[in-house]
This record gives sequence, structure tokens and C-alpha cells, in this order.
Amino acid sequence: MSLTKFALEKRTIVIAFVVVFLMWGLYVFQNISRREDPTFTIRTSLISTSWPGATAEDVENLITDVIEEEIQSVDEIEEIESTSYVGLSIVKIDLYEVGLPVREINDVWDKVQKKLNDIEERLPPGANTPYLNRDFGDTSAMLLGIYENPSTTQKRVYSPRDLEKISDRLKDRLRQLPSIGKVNKHGVEEEAIYIETDMGRWSQLKLTLGELRDVLQNHNIVSSGGNIDTNYSRFSIKPSGEISDVKEFEQVIIGNDETGNSVLLKDLNLKVSRRYLEPYQVKVRYVDPHRSAPCIVLSLIMKDGKNIVELGEEVKRTIEEVKSTSLPKNIEVAILSDVPTQVKQSIDSFVVSLMQSIVLVIAVALILIGLRVAIVMATAIPVVMISSIGLMYLFDVDLNTMSIAALIIALGMLVDNAIEVCDNVHHFIREGYDKRTAVISGVNQIAFPIFIATMTTVCAFAPMLTLPGGSGEYVRSIPIVVCISLLFSYFLAVTFTSIMAYCFMKEGKSTSPIGYVWNCVTFVLQKVKKRNSQPRPLFEILCSAAIRYKALTLLAALAFMIFSFGLLATGKIPNQFFPNAQRNQFTIVVELPNGSPIAETNQTMKNLEKIVQVQSKGRLHNMVSFVGKGGPRFFLSISPEHPKANSATLIINTTSPYVVDSYIQDIESAVYRGIPQSKIRPVTGARTKIVKLLKGPPVPYPVEIRVRGENVSGLRAYAKQIEHILRQTPGTKLVHNSWENMSYQLGVEVDEDKANLAGVNNASIAQTLNAFFSGYYLTTYRERDHKVSVYLRLPASQRANLALLDQIYVEGRFGKVPLDELAVVQPRWQLAKIVRRNQTREIGVRCQVTTDTLPDRIVRHIMPQIKKMQQELPKEYKIEIAGEHKESQESGGNMSRAFTISLVLIILCLVVQYNSFTKTWIVLATIPLAFSGSFFGLYLTANPLGFMTMLGLLSLAGIVINVAIVLIEFIEHRIHESWANKENLATENNNYLGLTKEAFRHCVVMGTKQRIVPIMLTTLTTVGGLIPLIASGDPLFAPMAVTISSGLIFSTVLALFIVPAIYCFFVENLKVRTVTKSDDSSH
Repeated sequence: MSLTKFALEKRTIVIAFVVVFLMWGLYVFQNISRREDPTFTIRTSLISTSWPGATAEDVENLITDVIEEEIQSVDEIEEIESTSYVGLSIVKIDLYEVGLPVREINDVWDKVQKKLNDIEERLPPGANTPYLNRDFGDTSAMLLGIYENPSTTQKRVYSPRDLEKISDRLKDRLRQLPSIGKVNKHGVEEEAIYIETDMGRWSQLKLTLGELRDVLQNHNIVSSGGNIDTNYSRFSIKPSGEISDVKEFEQVIIGNDETGNSVLLKDLNLKVSRRYLEPYQVKVRYVDPHRSAPCIVLSLIMKDGKNIVELGEEVKRTIEEVKSTSLPKNIEVAILSDVPTQVKQSIDSFVVSLMQSIVLVIAVALILIGLRVAIVMATAIPVVMISSIGLMYLFDVDLNTMSIAALIIALGMLVDNAIEVCDNVHHFIREGYDKRTAVISGVNQIAFPIFIATMTTVCAFAPMLTLPGGSGEYVRSIPIVVCISLLFSYFLAVTFTSIMAYCFMKEGKSTSPIGYVWNCVTFVLQKVKKRNSQPRPLFEILCSAAIRYKALTLLAALAFMIFSFGLLATGKIPNQFFPNAQRNQFTIVVELPNGSPIAETNQTMKNLEKIVQVQSKGRLHNMVSFVGKGGPRFFLSISPEHPKANSATLIINTTSPYVVDSYIQDIESAVYRGIPQSKIRPVTGARTKIVKLLKGPPVPYPVEIRVRGENVSGLRAYAKQIEHILRQTPGTKLVHNSWENMSYQLGVEVDEDKANLAGVNNASIAQTLNAFFSGYYLTTYRERDHKVSVYLRLPASQRANLALLDQIYVEGRFGKVPLDELAVVQPRWQLAKIVRRNQTREIGVRCQVTTDTLPDRIVRHIMPQIKKMQQELPKEYKIEIAGEHKESQESGGNMSRAFTISLVLIILCLVVQYNSFTKTWIVLATIPLAFSGSFFGLYLTANPLGFMTMLGLLSLAGIVINVAIVLIEFIEHRIHESWANKENLATENNNYLGLTKEAFRHCVVMGTKQRIVPIMLTTLTTVGGLIPLIASGDPLFAPMAVTISSGLIFSTVLALFIVPAIYCFFVENLKVRTVTKSDDSSH
């Protein structure tokens, strides 16, 4: 018993199951996890180790190299990239994407942490403990800014510490929300307690740095006194001793004088003060069109499996509650990044597109077939979509950009299944069959062909599940959703849609609106020509001509295909694996020369903030600047900058995503020229990089060329050559290299003989210099959970005076000795930054691209020069193309392997359908022909070829294969009918599949003619459903929609004229028997 017959006999059961699926889908839709991007495990961590005052080369040799040597034995690590700065080592670890399950990643980080624990004793004195940041990939769901908003006449009343305490009230409430995993705080200005000494005074004291540290730490203890057990109870002992007030430091007894009296800290003329860390490490400001104020930023990380839209609503309610109950009136909370709103808009847009598609299907079907058939077809769309969302949940897929894209991709194909069923049932009814017979026979005739067609599309998408690592995680929802929706749509088409057809379609002949129009045209033509015979339909004339002149038809199709593929091969259609995101956000990263103080970076950033404010013209909503660090990761593809005094980041929120491009252009102009009428100077002495948000996995630089080797001068020389090449290339800007400029250093050249005689070692000299100018850590002052470090240092006037270096006294075994008697201080240049990859030094030459330029065009332009340079390089140097080009090549290679698997599975499906390689190749030949229409469409609309267009090509291939399979099925059904009726059978010299040539061609034409309505329905409904996406200009979905639409338009011509010509070519010219009388039983 066929599924259709079972469905008609057991209608109640089928309808009950459909209702259950609908209810389940609606329930899941209300409660399913929503997020902007799919859950994506960034297999990267950072190891940061500070060593204040050390040169970049010393950091490289004594810290970075030690860490790299130790962790390289961890088998799961694919790549180690390190950057050695002055006083800081950053080691970035990337894990293998293939063969390493997500569940094992934390175990790998545990291994790395153990390795780091093992090397602590091997690090140089003064180096801090290496810190492993496992949360490098955490992406914020929301960013909140807490700032003071005084009136124009009121001064700020809250200190940075006060603002931090106030922000903790909101933070504590937010952490209680069920959807919140973590709340991280950014922009906290650290406090410090400074014990300052005059240089001359310290030289006279018989007190060393170590002695002062020991005295303070022994006095400021936090220690248990143990326990006392009695017969009745157990008592814990808590001795006093912890300093509870800053003034108590002055009362600490340092020692005794010559008379035996106690000497207090204040007696030594050492000044104790509590203030904010100098120089400050970070500054964070909230800025909008009307104000600028220091702020604390809270970064909210959502738990896995939660609904981000609900999280946004909960957070906004909590903010209002806390503001009304716990926050001062002049404290404001601004939303600086609002992913929940973005996700809600995406889902709302998808629902609107779905509604538009349903209306369009009804409208098109109403015109071509009639109202009743239109209702039956349109019913399938919401049923399949809603049920698919319910099934998505069972496969742990949430609503995100990729799953919504998958539903859009599946939309055209699932409509096609409903169209095939309805049209064929409608055809059988017109032929005079009763409804029951028409439904069963009509569906059964095409059930297997459309099943194979559905399976070929499933086979096209399913291999994407084999994509490894992060890319595989990112796109995992696409093959799952497409396969679920297509398989469900097939079973719905042969069951529920069949029931709907049985209930709604009327027996007897019916005429659609377009049928009435055609009848009127025919009547007029008959009257004009004054004859009773009907004119031959235009389609029959055109299709017959395409078959008669099939060589010309096929040559024209081949020429168009070569032309379209040539557009791709010659770079007329650029490559961009993932496009820019359509967000109302962008960032500006500012980098000053290495060695620039953070105060200068802060002033540069204030000037840039004014430029952004003045250039707003109603386009700025708000922004937040992070000086000294890159801020939190608020978007998947944005990797925060490392904490550096010469770096700052600005996150800008505009009033609309559609004003971003014009706003960026105005800001860029003002950055280089200033705004004279507003007395705002240009941003000079800094590299200002404006970055639009990019969809997909992170790519730090759009264009990057890497040079590897060990010799510093050689690396710098080759990097300069590449910089010159890039600067001469149109479309590039902000060309620079990863090592950047040299920085200034004061070298202290110690005379070893004099130092030995004075009992002074190099470590003592370094410790003294570091103490006086950077601060020497003594102890920690505690206020409950708030900790403040205590340092000894010189006063500001002496720290900033280089001439006083000669007056410094260093500690030796025999007392304190003037530094100028032991060493000579000389200024010199030093490397500020050394980059290595897999323990080999490397310079990356990078650049940004102009708004109208894609990175792929730049790489294509410079490749001849880079290849020539490679040939001339010594063997110890290597050049590698990185950036977006490398990511596209690697991801494209993985996609190519998946496509190869898809092709093999599709061929197997077609062989199962036809038991013939010939017809399999006929069907496969339609795919590149359809793709040529897509490439031509991309060229005309200036859209790039990327990941989403590849998905569009897969979707198009599924639709085209479906059309070709069913078309060939109907052509051969006509041939079988001619055999059965014994009409126009072949003669000895005129034998084409057992028919005469004229009869054979007539079967091809009439079989194709029977497919006009469903083919036109598929094209019009699918293209119509994608028009809103094309019109939106969405950089992610518009290229995919153009790919499917333009390919479908061309495939309509392909199906109606070229496929018949190909079929006739195989039969008439190659003498291939595509069908035999032994197959007749199947028809």
C-alpha cells in the first residue's frame, strides 16, 4: 500500500500527527534558544606573562621561548603564535580542528596549565606567574555602561572607586538571572598605596628594599592561629595584625635607633598616600552626542541553550528595577551592545519573509492553476516550517543566523514538492479521473522521482556535517535543518498535501485565470484568421525549434556557460568567504607608536571621540572607548586587542545599519583632515583603523603577507619590500608590519669589575631602578574583598627627571653605592615587539582595504610580485599569504571535499532512480548550466562568491535536479503511452526509442509542455520569496538570494528548452537508448 493511499484511508491519523507536529513546533518556537551566531567553540587561548622593565629580546629568550618549548609537547596544539613586547609575553595557542572533539578541549587546557605550573621556577626573577586565559572566545550577549550623568552646572561627585561599587549593585542582580552565565567588569581603575621616598633621603637610610618589604608583610598578616579543642567545643584562633587603615602604615615600627627607641615609618620621612594606579592601566568612557563620562562596562555572557531574546528582556527589566531601587538618581545605565534586539529583528524578518512567500504562492498558483490548488500548495509552507523548527530542537539546533538561512534555503525546495504533487493531481482530474483515483495515481506517478530528487538535495547538504572544527560547528545547523525540512516536506507532500488535494480540489475540468486569458486570445486569433483550427501554441513552436536545431541550442548554452564561468575564473566575480555584517555597529582601533605613554593615547582618543561626535549628524546613538585595552569580545569575529599603553578601541553604535557606510566615510575624512570649523585637529601620529563587523569566524586582517626567518635585519628588509608593493596597490590603506617601529631605551652598561668590588650584582641594580621608577611591591592592603597593592617609589617630580639617574644609590653587600660609579647610562633604540609562529620569527605585513575593494582583489593583484620575490629569497626565508585569503582557501578546501562527497552521493541517487549512467549524466549536465545563470547574476549585481553563495548553489542544484528528474520522467511517460497506443512506431530506417523521429520529438515536446506550469510555479514562488532578501541588501543573505534567483530564472529556460535538446542529442546523435520496453511496467 502506498503512503498516499494509506493517508486517504487513515486521514484522521495523518491529520492528528500533523496537528501534533504543529503544536510541538509552535511550542518550541516560543521557547527555543535564540542567538545571533551558532554556538562556536573558539579553540584559542592566551598565555600572558609580565616582566616589568625587560626588553622584548629578553622576554623572547627567557619567557616566551621557555613557555613555547614546554607546551609544544601537547599533541593537540596545532599552532603557537607569540608576541614578545617590552615587559610582556603573549603566547596564543590554537588547537587542531580535526580529530579533537569539543568535549575534550578543557582537558587540553588543563594539560597546558600543568605545563605552565612546571616552568614557574625556570622563569627569571621579577617575572610574574603566567596566566592562561581559557575564556578568550567568550562573546558578550550585551554590553552595559554605568556612568554618572550630572547636569551642566554640577561637578561629578563619584570617584572611580565609587562608580565601581555602584556597578557592583547591578552586577550582583544580573548574576542572579537564569540566562546569565558570567558578568565581567571592564574599566575598573585600580587603586594603589604609594610609600614615596626622596632619592637623596633613601640613600642615607640604613634600610634596604627587602627589609622594608619584610617588616610590612610581617606586620600586615592575614593568618590563622589554629584551633583549640576542648571537651565541650572547638575554638578557632584569629590573631590581630592586619592593617585596617591606611594611616596605620605610618605607625609601623621599622626598627630601633641608636638609643633603643622605636623608629616608625613616618619618622623616616616616607610619605604614604592612597590614590589610583599611576600611570593608569585603562580608561573607559561612555560617549553620546551630548556628553562624555567615565564608565564601568559590564559584559554579559549567556549560558548555552538559553533564549537570547528573553535574556534581553530580563536584563532591561532588571536595569529598570535596580535604577529605581538601588542606584543614585544621577547614575545612568546605557546599552552599548544589544545582540538580543538584533536576533529579534532577524527572526521577525524571517517570519515576514515566510508570510510573503505564502501570499506569493497563493497569488501565483491562483493565476496559473486556481484558488483551490493555491490554498493546498500554500498550506504546506507553514506546516513544514513550523514542524521543522520543532524537529530542530531534537537535534540541538537553536534559532540563529545559520539555521534561519537554512530555512530560507529549504523554502524553495519544499514549495517545489507541494507544487509537483498538486499539479499532477490537478492534471489527472483534468483528464477525467475521479478525485480519489486522481490523488492516488497522480501522487504515485511522481512519488519516487520526487523522493530521489529530495534525496539528491539531502545528499548535497548532508556532507557539510563532515566539515571539521570551528567551521563545521558554525555551519552545522544548515545541513541538519535543510535535511529535516526536505524529508519532512516529502512525507507531508505524499500524505497531508494529498489529503488537502482530495478535500479541496473539484472534479471535472476547471480553468485558471490565466487559462481564461489564453482562451480569449485563442478565440480572437481564430476570428482574425477566420479558421476553425486552433493556432499551434507558442511553446510547442519554440521547443520544437530548440530540438530541431539542437546543435545550435547546445552550443549557445555552452557558450553562455563558458562566459559565466570565465567571469569567475578571471576574477570579475570576487571571492569573499564571509561578508560584512549588517549591524548598526563598527569599531575604530587606534595604535600609537610603540613606547607611547597611555596619557598620549588617551588624548588621541579624546580627539577622535570629538570627531565622531561632530560628524554624527543624527547618526550616532552612543559609543564606548577603551584606552589601554581592546575591551570585551562583543561580536564573534572581533578579537580584542592585547592590553597595551599605545592602543585603544572605540565601539560605535549608530541609529541604523544603513548609515554605517556614509558615517565611516565622514569619519575617515575628518581623521585625516580634521574639522577646522569646529577647531578639531586631525588624528596624527597614530594608525586609525576603522573596522566593519564581519560575519563568520574571526579574521584579524583582511590582507596579510607573512615573512619567516631568524635574522632581524633580513626580516625587516623583506617586510619593507612587501609594504612598498602593497602601498602601490590601489584599494589598500594603513599598510604596516606586525613588528612596527623600534622604541627608545635607556641602556645601563654596568662595569663588572667596579660592581664586584662594591658588592653589587646586576639583579640589585635592576631591582633598584625598577623600584624607584615603576614601584617596588611591598604588601597588600585589604578592605573586605577589595585589595590594594602597596608600593615604594620615588615622587613624580623625580620619576620624570632622567638627569637624576646619576644620583641613584643601589644596594650592595657593603652598603649603598652611587649608580654613576658603577655604570654608564646610554640612550639607544630597541625592538619593541617580536612575533614568532611555531617558534620561528615572523613579520606580518598587513593592510586594510577601501570600502569598494574586496581583499581577494588585492591578493590577486600582488601575487605575481610576491611569487617573483619568493623565487629570489634565500632558503632560510619563507613567504606565506595569510589573512582572509588563507581563511577562504582553507574553508573552501574543506567545502570542496564536502562537495565531492555530495557529488558522489548524488550520482548514486540518480543511478538508483534510472539504473542508467546515461540519464544520470543528462541530469548532472543541468547543474553547471544552472550555475552559469547564478554566476552571471552575481556579476550583474556586483555580489561576491562566498560561503552563502555556495549554499545557494547547492540549493539551486537540488531544485534543478528535481526539475530535470521529473521532466525526464514525464517525457518517458509520453513515450510509453505511444508504445501502449501503438502510435507512430518506428520503421527500420526511422527508429528513435521505438518511434519515428517526429513521434519521438513530439513526445519530448508534449512531456515538457506538461511541466510548464509546475516549473513556472517553482520559479516564480521561489524567486518571489527571495526578492525581499535581495531588496534588503543584506550582505549575508542577498548574495545567496541572487544566486538562487538568477540560477532559477536561467534554469527555467534550461528545463523548457535545453534539457529536451540534450535528451534528443543523446537519443538521436549518440544513439543511446534512454528507455526500453522492459521499463514499461513501471509506467
